[in-house]
Amino acid sequence: MTSPCDPIAEQLAVGEPLTDEQQAHVTRCAGCARLAGVPGLLAAAAADPEPGPGFAARMQLGARARLAERRRNRVIATTVAAAAVVLAGGVAVTRPDRAVTVGAVRTLDEQEPVPQPPPVVERGAAAGEELVLDLVRVADVDRALEGAAPWGEISEPMLPYRALLASRRARKGADR
Repeated sequence: MTSPCDPIAEQLAVGEPLTDEQQAHVTRCAGCARLAGVPGLLAAAAADPEPGPGFAARMQLGARARLAERRRNRVIATTVAAAAVVLAGGVAVTRPDRAVTVGAVRTLDEQEPVPQPPPVVERGAAAGEELVLDLVRVADVDRALEGAAPWGEISEPMLPYRALLASRRARKGADR
């Protein structure tokens, strides 16, 4: 047979409240009274531990690091959002107003009109001969047939220029 103290000890160990009958037993039994007082003694003895030295400094550093990380993340998120807006705007601006179908795009070469030669007017043989005679009359045939240019006239004005170049070359050689 078990004593009435065993169920009281079990209920106190589990933390369940005691019934009125069990409370009356605790007031009469010295062993149960000591056992019932243990949780109160433990609660009184357990004090909040004091933080170690430097606790406040460590907490401030940790908080600053977290704040800096949050700020960095905000800046990154803002930058990415701005880049996305710019990209979307660029796509919206450069997108054509109407859908382009395959084969609808032509190059400028294809769009440019091809020049057509002037229509050929048939002239008789006499008209062709008249044209040649007109050209011969206008042209200075004698000079063209002569084939000699007045090279003396051309090289004579070049003499002062050649002398100037020669003096410059002589000075460059002396400077080196």
